Amino acid sequence: MILRLDTFYKASNILDMPTKDEFKKLLKNTVVTVNFKKKDDTLRKMICTLNEEYLPELEERENKKTKSESNDAIAVWDIEKRAWRSFRLDSIVDYETNL
Repeated sequence: MILRLDTFYKASNILDMPTKDEFKKLLKNTVVTVNFKKKDDTLRKMICTLNEEYLPELEERENKKTKSESNDAIAVWDIEKRAWRSFRLDSIVDYETNL
């Protein structure tokens, strides 16, 4: 996968959409601003990551109930809400990174 510098991605071409594994790799390396459509068709902007620097302490994570991640959704740490959230890859309208 090519990580683009100063990326702003518009999900107009589904062929350019990264795979779930590629997107998770991106999230582990940086903070990503994702704009996506929620199930109720409203737009949501989320600043999220899987980068260890931003995640809660391991002890805190172990004490929380965990849901299994679906094949269609990606579980991420929402930096603004300081909570775990998820979104479907096919619901992404666009995303931006600082890489």
